[in-house]
Amino acid sequence: CELESVKELQTTLSGVLSASSDGVFVSDISGNVKYINESARRLVAKIPEHITGIPVKEFLRSAVPVQVAKTGMAEVEACDINGRNCIVSHIPIQKDNNDRPETVGVVSTVYLDDNILAEEITRKWLSLKQQVQYYRD
Repeated sequence: CELESVKELQTTLSGVLSASSDGVFVSDISGNVKYINESARRLVAKIPEHITGIPVKEFLRSAVPVQVAKTGMAEVEACDINGRNCIVSHIPIQKDNNDRPETVGVVSTVYLDDNILAEEITRKWLSLKQQVQYYRD
């Protein structure tokens, strides 16, 4: 039955996302949170029921997820979330709409600074961002 297949796929996907040590936020086209995994929940120190439906920018302090939803183009940025340096990748969720991809949401993955590699990347990213801003000004 198709319903059983969908439920099985949902259970599998939820298990994979829960097992990730990275924080995962899934938001809709408007930027409202539809799902977060346990790592993201710990990062923002809230229970999932109080996060669903709230704009993702309240947690990530960024308008980039909404921008990605509009453009369909992936973005990466350095963020400070509750005092922790993080790298966040924002990837559009797209469905095929008559051979034209349509963005229906965004997956934002937070790579935490307790990973030595992520911390080094965050430092370099922030430095590069400052240099680019210097040359723009």
